[in-house]
Amino acid sequence: MNHELEQKLYSSAPILYTQKDWDMQQTCMCWGIECPDEWYDLLYQLSYELETINSKNTTLGIQIQACQVKEKYYSLRFYYDIVTVDDYTDTAYLNSLRETVDTLIDEAEAKSYQEYSKWLKDNK
Repeated sequence: MNHELEQKLYSSAPILYTQKDWDMQQTCMCWGIECPDEWYDLLYQLSYELETINSKNTTLGIQIQACQVKEKYYSLRFYYDIVTVDDYTDTAYLNSLRETVDTLIDEAEAKSYQEYSKWLKDNK
């Protein structure tokens, strides 16, 4: 993704993209968002939804952090970590949160593939 669009995503979801400045031995986000520019709107929507969840969980000490965002096999791949404070023990809530996040990501990944398939059909 071009630098300008990437920076817009980073600034729209600073908690989600916390790992963007980390070392390559800690995260793959150091490579940036490795997706076509055409997926910007899709990624913006996903980032907005995940950052909204992050905002709601600030007081609990829970963060969703992207650790790799890329295109693979013509589809979006969005990998993440859920980071918590050491003493957070509500595993039922964390499992529910993971299900919610996985659903949002699965939907975005499916849309990315549909967009690519449509592009292929239109450009034959």
